[in-house]
Amino acid sequence: MELLDKLNHNTELVFTQIEAFSESGFNAKPSEKEWSAAEVIEHLFRSEFGIPKLFRGPSELPDRAPDLFVSKMEQGLSNLTKKVQAPDTIKPTSGPKSKPELFSKFKENRNRITEAYLSTSPNEICSLFDHPFYGPLTRLEWIYFCIFHTQRHLHQLKAISNSLS
Repeated sequence: MELLDKLNHNTELVFTQIEAFSESGFNAKPSEKEWSAAEVIEHLFRSEFGIPKLFRGPSELPDRAPDLFVSKMEQGLSNLTKKVQAPDTIKPTSGPKSKPELFSKFKENRNRITEAYLSTSPNEICSLFDHPFYGPLTRLEWIYFCIFHTQRHLHQLKAISNSLS
């Protein structure tokens, strides 16, 4: 499966997972300290919102393999026992959220990411800003980050669904 096919499949998995929630269940928190499904989706959207602009911004040829950080990201993000505090800029906002509206924003942004990716070189390092944990990444690595980060949160969505049942 090609990389953008993986990203599209990943987006479809998000849709399938959140469709299982009722509108009230979508905004319900399993506990005071845990996020609701709505907050998880908003976090995913906020963590990817700037990527189309990043992809179209300045870039440079790497002096390393363009996929150097892919396995490190996959290992780190698939370790569900390790909890990471999200930076404030990508934490969800308070209040109830509309499931169709939030998923639509997420999907539209994924489409913008795909368009920007297709119109640029995947092997160049994006210079506009660095990833907060992994540093400077190529466009290829950013796409993998989106996939792995979302996979991590798909597990979280399943756990939320199970705890609300």
